[in-house]
Amino acid sequence: TNSVVTHLHNGIQYFTTNNVRPLPTDNLQNVFDAGDDLIVEKNQKELSLEWLMKKAFEDFINAIFKSLKEAFKTVKFLEFCLKGEYNGYLEGLLSQMDNFEKQADRKHLPDLIAGIEKTIKQELILKDQIVSLNKARNCIVHRDSIVKNIDTNNEQKDKLVIKWVEMNNYVKIEDKFEKLTFEKREKSVLVKALEQREESEYSEFKLGDRLKFSINDFNGITYCCYKFATNLFDSCINYQHIVKSKITSTDNKK
Repeated sequence: TNSVVTHLHNGIQYFTTNNVRPLPTDNLQNVFDAGDDLIVEKNQKELSLEWLMKKAFEDFINAIFKSLKEAFKTVKFLEFCLKGEYNGYLEGLLSQMDNFEKQADRKHLPDLIAGIEKTIKQELILKDQIVSLNKARNCIVHRDSIVKNIDTNNEQKDKLVIKWVEMNNYVKIEDKFEKLTFEKREKSVLVKALEQREESEYSEFKLGDRLKFSINDFNGITYCCYKFATNLFDSCINYQHIVKSKITSTDNKK
């Protein structure tokens, strides 16, 4: 997804005209209270870039959601094994697996995170960032990116605050380090040194604002989702080792 977005972004960015046809969508989204803004030719280039960022953003969050569902079913099965509730019959095991599937299907993203943490007794890193990104995804899909009351998540209930962490490259230009943004990479600046820093980032959108993401935002969000998914996988593997160790210890005492 990252590679596709980068190539499409570059292709649209370098059109000499703003008369760019809207990119096609692969599904019919449910949009409520989207407004009556008319699309004019001079805005097509900007709107195409905006659509690209939003569609890629939505794909990443959907992938995180699917990963959380699979992780939830996995840790619940491991917990089932740890409790020794398996009676040795295949029918009982399949019935229990079907139950875990139904539980996962009924849960929203924050509930899946909470359920996993409760089972493995460990906090998942970057969960607050992922929950905020999911709020943005819901705004994009269901409200055509216009922030409504249901989307706000700050104490005053008047803003949608989206948080993520990103791995930034800093390049030394002349005598000072500067963040290597997409714009700087375009200019092929001459650098003397390079270093990487993991940094927290956020964007705030007021009620009525339209969500917009730059290619730099997207790169940061990509890294945040990757790091969360990696930690989620590692946490499941670690819990598997814990369960196996406890079961083995119990069997040895018999």
